Amino acid sequence: MFFKQKVDYLPNEHLANTAALQREVQLKRLQGQKWQILVGTFFFIFVLANIFIWSRPSLYQSQAIMQFMAANPLDEKNPSFLQQYLEANQQRLMSDSVIAGLSDNLLKNHQIDIDFPDLINMLSINASNSGNVVTIEAKGQNKEQLKPVVDTLLATYIQNLEGENQTNNSDEVKVLTDRLQELEFKINQQRTKVESYAADNQIISLVRDENQILSKIKSLSANLDTAEAENNQAFATLESLHRALKSGEVIIDPTDKASINETRTKLQLLNEELKALSDKYTAEYMARDPLIVAKQQAQEGLENTLEQQIKNSQETYLQVSQRNLDTTTKKVSLTQTQLIEQRKLAQQFNQQLDQYKRLSTELDDLQLQKQTLHAQLVEIELAKPFEVKIMVLEPASRAEFPIGPDYWRDTFFALILASILSLLALFIFSYIVRPPTEKNDTPNIVVVPQYSSADPMLMAEQHYKLEQQKMAAATLGIAQSPSLRLLSINESKALYEAANTQGKLLIGLLFCGVSLDEIENIKKSDFAITDAQLCIDGVSTRKLNIPQELATLLAKQCDNHTDNPSIWSNTMNMSNLNEHIINTAYDAELELPDLISLEVIRQTYIAYLVDQGVRLNELELICGYITPSALSHFRQAKKVAKSTPLEHVQTIYPFFTV
Repeated sequence: MFFKQKVDYLPNEHLANTAALQREVQLKRLQGQKWQILVGTFFFIFVLANIFIWSRPSLYQSQAIMQFMAANPLDEKNPSFLQQYLEANQQRLMSDSVIAGLSDNLLKNHQIDIDFPDLINMLSINASNSGNVVTIEAKGQNKEQLKPVVDTLLATYIQNLEGENQTNNSDEVKVLTDRLQELEFKINQQRTKVESYAADNQIISLVRDENQILSKIKSLSANLDTAEAENNQAFATLESLHRALKSGEVIIDPTDKASINETRTKLQLLNEELKALSDKYTAEYMARDPLIVAKQQAQEGLENTLEQQIKNSQETYLQVSQRNLDTTTKKVSLTQTQLIEQRKLAQQFNQQLDQYKRLSTELDDLQLQKQTLHAQLVEIELAKPFEVKIMVLEPASRAEFPIGPDYWRDTFFALILASILSLLALFIFSYIVRPPTEKNDTPNIVVVPQYSSADPMLMAEQHYKLEQQKMAAATLGIAQSPSLRLLSINESKALYEAANTQGKLLIGLLFCGVSLDEIENIKKSDFAITDAQLCIDGVSTRKLNIPQELATLLAKQCDNHTDNPSIWSNTMNMSNLNEHIINTAYDAELELPDLISLEVIRQTYIAYLVDQGVRLNELELICGYITPSALSHFRQAKKVAKSTPLEHVQTIYPFFTV
């Protein structure tokens, strides 16, 4: 197969121009539809809203104002009663009895028949606490009915209120007074019972510690703790004395220390004098000198006296310690006996105290009932003289002018609502109907070696196979740049097998995740032979697993370059590496070998990872740094593939295992 130096290219300008023209027509049509949706929705909603607004009938209102005043000037000094009375009457104005009477009086006096629910909706009561003023308002569409409704409501309410004021509360007061007298009798009986029970059982207070029996238990418990502590101290002292005697120590009563120390001092001084004399005179002279003999006799007497004093002190100390132990033991036993007896009495007293508490609680309940009834009676007595005078400040007015609705305000709101809803409709339409996607108008130039004129069929066959490669990439959703193709697994394996040792290392490392920027900087120190891993330093630091076959080749390559830290020869740069791959593609008899490069191998590996479900932003953790424009080629493929965690991704290209 012979090649010429020239190349041919096949542009697709006519297709691009046709697609652009169609897209422009579709955009204009879509723009017209958007205007129709916007304007149509606006006028449709605005017209419907205005029909509803301007078809509503006018609303009229009639109102009356009345004021609550205390009939007695002294009652005005207590505004709380007026406020409470005002709040209560505000609710009573809308009570069922008043509204029912209003409905009957309207039908009887004015021949106006209005249902109970319609009256409730028509009327509203507003109270002002500042001046004790109540405003009665009636709203409706029939202005002739509003004034009679308000007038009749005032008359009905005042009539009912006057009838209630004439009602005498004497029966209720009598009932409360009888109950108070009965409760007073029961309280006196209960108080006598409680006092006698407390006196019989020596109960001073409901507080436990304030009673004599329970407080005595507390003091006995404290005395018992003190006695036990003294007993333990006496026992420990006696035991320590016995242990000291058994070990041969000398024990001395603290009260005898002064006299014993004085004897020891005298003996020590006498011994020092005799020693000084013994150094000065001979033993025979000292035995004959009466003064020295007298001092020697005095020494023997002091030694005997000291020995006797120590012996007497020990005996006295032991006797005193034993007496202290016996005394504290008796004291503990006596206190325990007293505490046991007192606790028996306390158990009985606790039962009596509980009974006393129950009696006291019953007395408190009776007193509380008395206070409640007394408060009710006082409230009734205070309410009796409190009479309220109602003054009508403003009678019901005749409804002449409508108060609503505000048609122009509602029209303005309808305009705003129509604008918002039309924009919303336009947004929904734009979301559902998307404009045609803009295709790349740049003509795709496919570089094809120009064969001799004697073999044109072979040139067409090569061009057809390149188009098949592009279509295969398009099915994966990968946008290929001009003159870039992807390798199949079989083509990758054939390329790997046809390569020499350095070529296999180059192809294998690219299919394990090494980037083009990192491939030239691989050193022997980056390779861990035992773990079959490759450590990549730099911007994207990571560890890559490599197959055992590639690890063996890499180990041999490292052994062959003992004097060079790099695994490549000095003459190998990126351009030479690309040429080396093209030569290998020719040796493997692959189709379109001139289009195969290091970038093709890397894109093939990235497409393999994306097909497994690796996220686009996580590709860098395996493949190193990838530019955003390069990642954009794999967006459509990522939409098809389901996302997979990195720990479940097979990072070694599968031709190593085929």
